[in-house]
Amino acid sequence: MKKISVIIPNYNHSGYLAKRIESVLNQTYSNIEIFILDDCSIDDSLAIINSYALLDKRISVVANEFNSGSTFKQWKKGLALCSSDLVWIAESDDYANENFLATLAPLLIANEDAAIAYSNSRKVDGNGMLLNEWSEWKNATFKTDRWNNDYINNGENEVADYLMYDCTINNTSAVLFRKKNLLQVIDKIQDFRYAGDWFAFIALCLKANIIYVSRSLNFFRTHTENVSVEAVATGKIFLERFKCISFALNNLPNHNDQKTVLFRQIKNEFKSFLFNQIKNRKNQNLVGVMHGLRSLYSSDATLLIKLLGYVLLDQLKK
Repeated sequence: MKKISVIIPNYNHSGYLAKRIESVLNQTYSNIEIFILDDCSIDDSLAIINSYALLDKRISVVANEFNSGSTFKQWKKGLALCSSDLVWIAESDDYANENFLATLAPLLIANEDAAIAYSNSRKVDGNGMLLNEWSEWKNATFKTDRWNNDYINNGENEVADYLMYDCTINNTSAVLFRKKNLLQVIDKIQDFRYAGDWFAFIALCLKANIIYVSRSLNFFRTHTENVSVEAVATGKIFLERFKCISFALNNLPNHNDQKTVLFRQIKNEFKSFLFNQIKNRKNQNLVGVMHGLRSLYSSDATLLIKLLGYVLLDQLKK
């Protein structure tokens, strides 16, 4: 049984930690090493983490003296500790079915040309009530039933047909990574705060295949802390989504039809943000986003100019 490395990055999730840690310890695939990284939590997270470390020698605790400001910095720190080529980043507010690793690991081991294997997820609210499955939303959005069935897909096709339109791998906790592939993209997401997982999934799939299991083996916690109000209000989440979409655009040279559709999506997202900021007189936020867009396209302003032009044309037509 090949060893699997588990990274649990945590910040102020003391209310969910016990269920998270126990769902890792109770995996039927038992040959695991566990690194719990606490990002200078101000609740009692560290006390909970240390209590479990005393009970199970597979757990190593890494506590930051200062908050890193990004879970993706914690990913990189955890990866440096891992001894296995298979890595599960188990986010601290989620939990898993006991057969999560036993189901995904053999698939990833058997398919060397795949970088990630992931399962369907069931949403859970902050109080633990089970909600709908992510596959329901994806099937409805893309008018398909593909996420009702297991599959192995060419990674570039996955990006071109689905992943570049939205983050269809809806939760990092649902993913088992091949470490050598993740190491190739980890430095590219260090400046992200919100959408680094989506960028990583796109980058990984552009170079390797993807495996999906339709059974909900992951339970994704949805609560008010998932995406902060500030991220939406200031446009930071938009900028990061924009970076993900444009990265997919620029790396799919043989998919011109998809590029046309995707550019329309970028335009609509930008227009929605732009006029919301104008309506609410958030000039400082708007200026910040414009500077951000300019920095993304300092070497090639074509896409930014087209964005502004299309938005203005839309308004003139009204």
